[in-house]
Amino acid sequence: MNENDKQEFVEWLQGVAAMKRVDLSTAVIRIWYQTLIEYDLGAIKSAFEKHLKDPDGGHWMPQPSDIIRIIDGGVGEQAELAWAKAFRAVSLVGSYSDVVFDDSIIHAVIDGMGGWVKFCQGEYKDFDFKRLEFIKAYRAIKNRGSTEYVGVLQGISNTQNRMHGFRLQEPQLVGNEEKALSVMRCGVVGDVLKIKQFSGVVGNNILKLTNNEQ
Repeated sequence: MNENDKQEFVEWLQGVAAMKRVDLSTAVIRIWYQTLIEYDLGAIKSAFEKHLKDPDGGHWMPQPSDIIRIIDGGVGEQAELAWAKAFRAVSLVGSYSDVVFDDSIIHAVIDGMGGWVKFCQGEYKDFDFKRLEFIKAYRAIKNRGSTEYVGVLQGISNTQNRMHGFRLQEPQLVGNEEKALSVMRCGVVGDVLKIKQFSGVVGNNILKLTNNEQ
């Protein structure tokens, strides 16, 4: 959520509380907001609805932890694993090579954060903030269900090669090869992104990550 969502969130929370005959103080509302601020408003409202429909616990006023549990439903762990994969690829692939992950949501998140080159930039301490931004965005997209994404996250080398008319380098695949190739084929083709140029088998340009990261 952001400040633009705050009023709608408060109205929604107060509506649920009124339904449950619960009075919320300003301090309690503030705690609710600060606890759930990293989550998408749409996901929060959907979680409230699921709680209210629960025949066992839906007659009680939920706690923030109940809403978080419904929202995550395993998504939080998936977001952490996706971050670990993306963060490791920063050092294994680097900003010069194009990269394709085996998870299309990673593409959508990194593209939304400014692209692969920008994602790779910064000192080690900067990645603490990037991690929070990444996980928040990953959760939101995962809970939304679907999104468009670029098929290849472009690095520095091919940006320059394209400008000068040079041959493009093959992208590095991260994770499961077949899934990564599928992500690449199904991604959006932008003005500067020509997925068909990479439509063949990529050969040995595959990063083998641990099973836990795949």
